[in-house]
Amino acid sequence: MPPPAVVRILIAPDSFKGSLTASQAAAAIARGIHRAWPVGLILAAYLALCAASLDHENGTSDEGFFLYTGYRTLTEWNFAHSEDHPPLMRMLNALPLLLPPGVRMPDPARAPEPGGPAPEEEDSIIRRRLEPLNRAACEMLYHTGNNPDRLILLGRLSSVVCGALALAGTWTLGRMIAGARVGWLAAALLAASPVFLTYARLIKEEVGLTATLTWLLVALLRWRRRPTPARAGLAGVVFGAALLMKLSAAALLPVVAWTLLSRRRASRVRSVGALALATWLTLVAGYGGTGLALPHDVDQGLLAAAFPDASARAAAGTVLRWTPLPAGFLTAGLYQFCKLDPDSPEAGRDHFGRATIVAYGLGVVAKSPEGFLVLLGLSLAGWSRRTWIRFRLPVAAGAAFAGAVLLAARTAQYDLYGGVRYLLPVWPLMCLAAASFLCAHHRRTARWIAGLAVTAHLTAGVIAARHPLPYANLLFGGTAGAHRWLTGTDVDWGQELKLLARYVRSTGTSDLILSYIGSASPETYGLRYQGMEMADLARLRHVPRLGGDAPRREILAVSAAALMQVQPGRPPVPWTVPHEPEAVLGGVLFVYDITRNKDLHLRLAQYYLLAGRPEEFKRESRRIRVIAPADAASHEPLA
Repeated sequence: MPPPAVVRILIAPDSFKGSLTASQAAAAIARGIHRAWPVGLILAAYLALCAASLDHENGTSDEGFFLYTGYRTLTEWNFAHSEDHPPLMRMLNALPLLLPPGVRMPDPARAPEPGGPAPEEEDSIIRRRLEPLNRAACEMLYHTGNNPDRLILLGRLSSVVCGALALAGTWTLGRMIAGARVGWLAAALLAASPVFLTYARLIKEEVGLTATLTWLLVALLRWRRRPTPARAGLAGVVFGAALLMKLSAAALLPVVAWTLLSRRRASRVRSVGALALATWLTLVAGYGGTGLALPHDVDQGLLAAAFPDASARAAAGTVLRWTPLPAGFLTAGLYQFCKLDPDSPEAGRDHFGRATIVAYGLGVVAKSPEGFLVLLGLSLAGWSRRTWIRFRLPVAAGAAFAGAVLLAARTAQYDLYGGVRYLLPVWPLMCLAAASFLCAHHRRTARWIAGLAVTAHLTAGVIAARHPLPYANLLFGGTAGAHRWLTGTDVDWGQELKLLARYVRSTGTSDLILSYIGSASPETYGLRYQGMEMADLARLRHVPRLGGDAPRREILAVSAAALMQVQPGRPPVPWTVPHEPEAVLGGVLFVYDITRNKDLHLRLAQYYLLAGRPEEFKRESRRIRVIAPADAASHEPLA
């Protein structure tokens, strides 16, 4: 039997423009192939993991809003639609929507009000300025004849591309700092991180910010090796792109300044000018030559307080919009984080202490696989002085960014912290730290432990690929128990309605009671339900439906966000019952069979009574009488 065929690649160049001989050119090409093929394999694995859940889930709470505002900004060239964040990532997400057959757009003025009373919001900016856009986004996705799954899928493609750029930047940064092996190991660890997989396929700004900040560090390292104005200008372009992704990129301004000012004076003067000019031109180009679109609370709050005269306020706004440095972004971001709407009675209230460093630390630990935590611990314990010096720029950048984000979160106007997504740009640096340990230590025991940790990390990433958002390691109860430790923004964004619809069809369920916190429309996926704790946007155009008195099979589906009781001002949700769910869908939807469950129907009746919903209360009362006609003790509370 002949031996199996072996694929061989023959490299036989003649020469290279007279600068290299044939053998030198062939050796350089071979080195490039050997250096790049692991990265290509990692990118292919990353794309496969993203494809596992790219179209598996419905749109999450914010994706419709970002897609709608990005599409209007892109088609109308009106940046007022993106006043809460810079527009670049939203426009990139909306770019594929320009492909045929196009998108049917609703009129924001005709968007209906949510189907029921809304809770009192602490921040009236959201209610007055952004809620109409939220309603119009839901209209565009679910009520104007568009295919919502197609629009969400097209919008997510740009995030996947940005995730690939972040992986390439991590590989490049590791290769420049510590060699090619550290680069591709760090990229492999990042590609299998559940947190990275979550936001690399959602319509959000975090993955774009991560990609641009990673490449900014690469550009700064290239400038330090050869400080030329051209390389400084390239760093300025990347920095401007990062600022156009999200205001949080301004946290790297001290790192940029330290990098430029630490060189000799002759080169830094020209380089600072080149970087500032390139950053300003990028910002101007990103806003279409119209200047920075100031958030409403900055325009009407900060400037109105500082300049009572209308003409002076207009002049100050013009200066802030056209400032050659990102001071406008810094001012807008800090004022948004530290101040509420000036018309709100909550304006000026101190909100320190609501989201602490401990909360973010626990979030990072809970959302990291056990193997990755072992690698981080080993790398911190095993770093040598030389490694610290080689990693000083990424460590300083990560510390500055994390500190700025944590400070912003502590001054935010919400009771819950923002979630680990704000720390996503630090993830490549943590992966570089873990990869450095793998390549720096040669003891057999350490290598065995690190190898097992890497295997565990990669396995966890593959397992979590279909449902990466609610992932938590076993120390925090696993995916099904994440809601007991983490907040809604780390677990549940209303992403599993399609899975619930398949479950209802497969189990022959006739009646559904749904408690859902999200912006997608359950009716779009064929769900007819009796509502409980529902997000306002999910109730757009909802026709109330009551279940029958004697259904064949009745289930109660409760989202993890409702279990956390994250909706203030509503009646208490009766989920503190000693019942195990019959199924947990995607880690965020808890399903209970209540066909013959008298206790849960009694609690549902009490909930509807407190919520002021008499029809649902009467229906639950009838259900209890059907289930337990002779149990007088159950009828007494209803009477």
